[in-house]
Amino acid sequence: MRRAYQKAVAIPLNNVEHLWKEYDQWENNLNRLTAKKFLGEKSSAYMTARTALREMRSLMDNVNRGVVPKPPQWTDKEITQLEAWKQYIDWEKSNPLQLEDESMITERVAYAYQQAFLVLQFYPELWYDYAMYYIEHQKPEKAMNVLKQGVEVLPTSLLLTFAYTELCESKRQLDDARQSFDALLDHLDKDIEKIRDAAQQEMDKIQQEADEEKNSMNLNDDIDGEVREQLRIRERQVKKEQEEVESKMNEQVNGLAKGCSLVWINYMRFARRTEGIKAARALFSRARKASNRTYHVFIASALMEYHNSKDATIAGKIFGLGLKQFADDPDYISYYLDYLVQMNDDNNTRALFERTLATMPSTKAEPIWAKFLDYENKYGDLASIHSVEKRRHEALPNITMTQSFMERYTYLNIHAIDDLELGTEARERKSGEGVVATAQATTGPPGTSGNAATTTQTNTERGGRSKDQNAKRPLLEPVHPERYPRPDLNQWQSFKPTESSRRPTGAPTATNTGGTAATSSGVPPPTAGMAPTGAPGGAGGRMPPPMNTDSANPPPPMAPPNIGSLHQPKDTMSSVNVPPPQQDPVAYFVSNLPPPQSFNGPLIQSGELVELLRNIIIPLPQGGPPMRGPIQQQQQQQQKPIGAGPSSMVGGGRDMPSGRGGGGYGRGGGRGGGFKPRGGGQGRGGRQGIKRRGGRDDFEDEYQQHKGMGPNRPPTYDIFRARQAKRHRDDPSY
Repeated sequence: MRRAYQKAVAIPLNNVEHLWKEYDQWENNLNRLTAKKFLGEKSSAYMTARTALREMRSLMDNVNRGVVPKPPQWTDKEITQLEAWKQYIDWEKSNPLQLEDESMITERVAYAYQQAFLVLQFYPELWYDYAMYYIEHQKPEKAMNVLKQGVEVLPTSLLLTFAYTELCESKRQLDDARQSFDALLDHLDKDIEKIRDAAQQEMDKIQQEADEEKNSMNLNDDIDGEVREQLRIRERQVKKEQEEVESKMNEQVNGLAKGCSLVWINYMRFARRTEGIKAARALFSRARKASNRTYHVFIASALMEYHNSKDATIAGKIFGLGLKQFADDPDYISYYLDYLVQMNDDNNTRALFERTLATMPSTKAEPIWAKFLDYENKYGDLASIHSVEKRRHEALPNITMTQSFMERYTYLNIHAIDDLELGTEARERKSGEGVVATAQATTGPPGTSGNAATTTQTNTERGGRSKDQNAKRPLLEPVHPERYPRPDLNQWQSFKPTESSRRPTGAPTATNTGGTAATSSGVPPPTAGMAPTGAPGGAGGRMPPPMNTDSANPPPPMAPPNIGSLHQPKDTMSSVNVPPPQQDPVAYFVSNLPPPQSFNGPLIQSGELVELLRNIIIPLPQGGPPMRGPIQQQQQQQQKPIGAGPSSMVGGGRDMPSGRGGGGYGRGGGRGGGFKPRGGGQGRGGRQGIKRRGGRDDFEDEYQQHKGMGPNRPPTYDIFRARQAKRHRDDPSY
């Protein structure tokens, strides 16, 4: 029992503190004299285990043990879990319990790896690290068992198979290594076949769905052009989907084919090391006939023959075999040319250049042209250099003669002409900033655009670079051409206000000359002692002279206000005691637009937008139109003294001139078009009597009683007249 307690309290278990208390109680119950001795011997081990328990908890808090193992998709969460487990394993390798027995340390590390495999068994690097740990501690047998177990779990793992075959080679177990190479190739071929079959099934499914959709339309021989165009669009869509599936399949197959080539290359190296160059040649013959391999196998075999057997003839034949299959691959041609240049085979080098450039498309031949020009520049004469340079310019017009000349006069990483004389670095930095707007910013209200531009320039000079310059990003960078239409920059026109837009013709002006003010309307400003505007007959007030309201000579219409007057100094505007002119809505809207530099999207077709707004049908509201005047205005009218009508009513105030006689609501009306209610006569310039329709008005009784009372009528009469006038304005047929 004592041995069990002493072993348990030295391990960082979750209940190690509880175990230590039980062990202390158990020792003291047996003998207090011996308890002090045994507890003192295990006290340091217990403290170390308790400290290690705290560290282990901090590491294991980030580990999720309740996860089902599955092949990695390399998400952020999976990478975090992998790193957390590796940190915990490294912590176990650091011997946090300060154990002296190496076997116990190894067992604890192995236990940590076994725990990690419960959730991360499909990660090859964990198996490899586990095997390398045993090899570091001189235990190759256990390392081989670990690798063999890992290959069984991950049969397509290149890492584990190569590590296992290398370990077998070191132990001279050559048959096991050959079997591992062959098994890996078989599994990779099967995976490629599965990918191809799955892609073919998906493409067949897409075609089948398209055929079923076409058959469900019940088409006959006589179909119109619109349906035929829809069928063509559907066929193009189906073809595009099939091409996407095929492209994805080719990408996956090429990746696995490169893996197969890597296996063949290492298999040939293994055979050369263990059996000689002839065994490597036999493997190359097998690899050349395999379906899933790339040009890398030919290059590796040729260079192996040249450097190991010292036979350039066999190497040249292998390159020639590869040329039959990869004549349109510029990478393979480049390696072949490097070999011929290294062999100093001038005739075959030039012949390969001419043969490749004659058959390869110009879109792929750019690196071959560059290598050809470099070869002639290093080893040819000036006439051949000019000839190749001219031919390349004809085949690739995007490469200028100046650029070609600069390429010839460089060596390795020395680009002295570009760096010292042409400013290539600065030009590349400028071209990387993207499309820059050609028009300068002309923002702000009309008439003050120059000042706004000057202010912007001043702020830029004070602050160094502006915000747009510091950003260094293309103007149309966020616009994705595959998702949004790109604007036509040829139609990009900046807003340039003219003098007519800044100050419309006939706009009234407000001046402050000698303490007087006048407007273009000809109405003098109010002075002290005059009656307020809208009071037709206030006590002690004077009425403004009546305006000419003859129908033959109507007053001139009010001109639009001058927008520039809104930006005059505050003291100038305050000295003029007139209402400020209303701003032109269009000019005000344009003045609040952001500058052109901040525009970062497609242009809007203004003509189509205006046409859309013009054709919109807005339904009229149900019932009568709402009251335009506020309720406070009606209440104010009720509180006014009798005889002080509002300035906006017919016949009162200066804004709308009244008839002769101060805007009275007499039976005959005034000369200036006084309002004549029902039953009244028609005065000069007045209107015909208005016929009421509908039910009785709320103030009809008041109107009938006080009709023609003059200035002693009650306020309800004025309200009734205002309502009648408003109805006439809203509905002229009233």
